[in-house]
Amino acid sequence: AVDLWAAGCIFGELMTLKPLFQGQEDKKSSVAFQYDQLDKIFSALGAPTAQHWPSLVHLPHWQANRSNIQSLIYPRNIKDWAIASGLHNTHTSAGALDLLMGLLEYDPDRRLSAAQALVITLSLHPLARQGDWTVAM
Repeated sequence: AVDLWAAGCIFGELMTLKPLFQGQEDKKSSVAFQYDQLDKIFSALGAPTAQHWPSLVHLPHWQANRSNIQSLIYPRNIKDWAIASGLHNTHTSAGALDLLMGLLEYDPDRRLSAAQALVITLSLHPLARQGDWTVAM
């Protein structure tokens, strides 16, 4: 299987030439979560919710950590994050941002598949936009 979340992080790093969610690792902590890392992700994408990601409530670390991570409120603020991180500029197409957001979808069932990401990626290529390329799946 392809880790498409990681592919999205790498794609975003290629777009900005810096890590998207660079958190400070707490090597002394025995907690499964790296809070600083999650803070970076949630600040950008908003905190995941059971409404947006139904199977979230079945994740053991999520259930066990109600008092810490679930109590934090992070609004979904993608446009401001995209501007601040350098993702939203004159050289970045709306299609590229849509691809990135599809890869960084929390819910694996809603995240883009590798085939979907490939079709979107190929459609962003200049030859595809000129009609000189076709994608058969």
